[in-house]
Amino acid sequence: MSTLLNVCGTFVIVIGFISGILSGSFLGFIFGVIGSVVSSILFFALAKISDVQETILYRLQANDHSRDNLYYKEANKVCVSCDYRYNSTLSSCPNCGYRR
Repeated sequence: MSTLLNVCGTFVIVIGFISGILSGSFLGFIFGVIGSVVSSILFFALAKISDVQETILYRLQANDHSRDNLYYKEANKVCVSCDYRYNSTLSSCPNCGYRR
C-alpha cells in the first residue's frame, strides 16, 4: 500500500513539472510545481502513516501473544469455592471473592 502511495506521489510531481513546462509562462510553471509538490506531500504522508500503523499493529500482535503466554504461566491457583483459575499473586478469587 505504501509503495503505491509513493508511486502516486512521484507521478503527481512529474505531472506537475510537465504541466508547468507546457504552460508556457513562468508563473504557470511556479503554480504547477507548487501545486504538485503540495499534492504529493499528501501521498507521501499517507504512505508514512501506513508504514507506522503496520509496525504498531505487528508490535501489538507480538505483545498480545507474549502476554497470553505470561498469563498461562502465572495462572496456577484454583479457587476451592468456585473452581476458577486465577493468578497466584492475588490474595482472593476475582470471581467469587473467596479468601484463603
